[in-house]
Amino acid sequence: MQTPNTAEDLPANSIPAPLGKRIMALLVDLSVITVASYVIAIVPLFAMASSAYVLNNFLNELTGMVLILVYLLVLLLIFSLTLHLYFIYFETKDGATPGKKIFGLSVLSENGQKITRNQAIKREILRTYIELPLILPALISILLSDKNQRLGDRFAKTIVVYSKNKEYQQDHPLPTAENKFKPAGFWIRFVAQMIDGLIISVIQYPIIIPFSVFTNQTWNPVTAFVTTVVSTLFSFLISFVYAGWFYTRRAATPGKMLFRIRVVDAETGNNLTWGQTFLREFIGKMASAIVLCIGYIMAGLRQDKKALHDLIAGTQCLRDTTPAKDVLD
Repeated sequence: MQTPNTAEDLPANSIPAPLGKRIMALLVDLSVITVASYVIAIVPLFAMASSAYVLNNFLNELTGMVLILVYLLVLLLIFSLTLHLYFIYFETKDGATPGKKIFGLSVLSENGQKITRNQAIKREILRTYIELPLILPALISILLSDKNQRLGDRFAKTIVVYSKNKEYQQDHPLPTAENKFKPAGFWIRFVAQMIDGLIISVIQYPIIIPFSVFTNQTWNPVTAFVTTVVSTLFSFLISFVYAGWFYTRRAATPGKMLFRIRVVDAETGNNLTWGQTFLREFIGKMASAIVLCIGYIMAGLRQDKKALHDLIAGTQCLRDTTPAKDVLD
C-alpha cells in the first residue's frame, strides 16, 4: 500500500500533528506517568520509611540511609517500567495515549493502519533512550520532515496526526439550569484555590508542626525522610477529606463559594462522588502540577476552561453569572 506523503494522503480531516500539540501531549503524559509511579510506590514507601526509622534507632544511621537509597532505586525502576508500558499499551490498544487524546492526536502506521505492538516498542525505545534525554535530535527530525516525524516515527514507520474532530472539547451546552453558569476562568479559580489552601493550612499545621518538632529532636537524614513522608501523606489526606466533603454535599469548597463557583460532573451536572474527588484532587492535581504546572495552565488556554485534573476526573468548574442583585432578590 502506498505510503502517505502529503496531507491529502492522510485520514479525512487530519493533518500531521503540529509540534506544539505534540509537546503539550507529551507533558501531560509524563505528568500522568509520574503520578502513577508514585501511587504504585505508596506501599513500599510506607514499608521502607517505617523500616528506615526502626533501623536508624536500633542499628545505625548508615543502615537506614541505605534503605532510603534502595527505595529511591525502586521508585526509579517503577517509573521506568510505567513509562514503557504506558506508551506501548495505549498506542497499541487505542492508537493514542490519554495526553494525545486530549489534544486530538493519534498514532498511525505510514500506510494509514493501526500501529502494531512492535511499532509501539520501536517508538518507545527511541523516545526513552535517545529523544527524551537529548531532545534536540527529535526536534530536528520533526522540523525536517514534511510529516512532522520524530526519529521514533521514522524508525517505526509511523506518523502522528491531528484531527480537530477528535480533540476533547466541551462544545455541547453545559448541563446547568437556564445556562446561568459559565466555565470559571483561570485567575478566579486561582484565587479561590489560595483561599482554600489557607483554610487547609489552619486545619493541618497545628498537628504537623508538633509532630515535626517531636521527630526532629535528634535530627538526621532518616528521621527527616520519615517526617517528610508522613507529613506529606497527612497533608494529602486532609486536603482530600476537605474537598470531598464539600464537593459531594455543596459542589463547592468555601474558597469557591465566595466566588459562586461550582465543581460538577461534566456530563450530568451532578455533585461529584468521592471517587471523582479522589481522581481530581489527588491523581489529577498531582498530574497538573508535576511538569511546570502545565495542567493548571491549560484552564487558561482551553475554550471550555478545563484543567488537566478536570479532564482526568470528568468534571467542569462553573461560575454562576447571575447578577448579585438578582441573587439577593
